[in-house]
Amino acid sequence: MNIDTIIYIAIVIYSIILHEIAHGWTAYVFGDNTARDANRLTLSPIPHIDPIGSILIPVAAVLMGYGVFGWAKGVPINLYNLGSSRLKEFLVSAAGIITNIIIAIIFLLLIKYNIFGQVYEALMFKVVVVNIGLAFFNLLPIPPFDGMSILRSIFPRLKHKFQSFEHNPASMIVAILIGSYLF
Repeated sequence: MNIDTIIYIAIVIYSIILHEIAHGWTAYVFGDNTARDANRLTLSPIPHIDPIGSILIPVAAVLMGYGVFGWAKGVPINLYNLGSSRLKEFLVSAAGIITNIIIAIIFLLLIKYNIFGQVYEALMFKVVVVNIGLAFFNLLPIPPFDGMSILRSIFPRLKHKFQSFEHNPASMIVAILIGSYLF
């Protein structure tokens, strides 16, 4: 593994962590303490690591030449603590995607205005690409991606559809493969 791959993995890990923290923080703002109580509103990668999705799958993918993909543990959220507000559910579901887009915009501005000079431009561009990719990937309406949660917040009849797929590593792998094929 070369240094570029290690840097890329670090960008992916922290972009996913920030994505997940955004879900938990937004839920916290709306009255759900579940993520805070589970110590999941932290930048430390340890509480966010999923042994399969954060270690096994990414390492195997890199070693087999498929690039870097994987996932972190989803931040626990109790939608009942949000009341019956579909807008709150929508915002909690969209928070990770919005965060990835904001990160991409910030780094694009840093590149545009040459804040750190040419030396770090390639690194900043990797941050942009990773976060745009995560945002669009998570918009897919495939469980367990955020796109499905967003649809559930808009269409209540979908509330209990496909929930058995949500926390199953095999479902995540299949969803990533489908998403990769679509992109």
